[in-house]
Amino acid sequence: MSASPGRLPRHYAPNARLILCKGDSPATIADSIRRRAEELARQGQNPGILAVRETCALLDPAECRSEPIDLGSISDLRTVARNLFAGMRELEARGVDIILTHRMPAEGLGEALNDRLTRAAQDPSASG
Repeated sequence: MSASPGRLPRHYAPNARLILCKGDSPATIADSIRRRAEELARQGQNPGILAVRETCALLDPAECRSEPIDLGSISDLRTVARNLFAGMRELEARGVDIILTHRMPAEGLGEALNDRLTRAAQDPSASG
């Protein structure tokens, strides 16, 4: 019997590479995303950004080389969950090479979102 699609390591992965940026507050996450976006742009990459509203408010699209996609407020993870994959598809339609995003609070629905983000961020060469 084969595993159901949601149990596969890369089931939630977009075609663009996904990187989880670190931070424990909107400000530290925004700093991490900003630095990574600038680094990727210097390397000739085209980064896209998915973030919660509180982090998006701290990001300047000119500095990040991309208009961030607002997933919704961190206090409303149901909305974030509804917007997550639509946001990934929108960034891919924009032609980004890499999607920069971040983990959610590690409780309740945030745990499920983090599982999906971790699966999407896995290196395809490492999965079986």
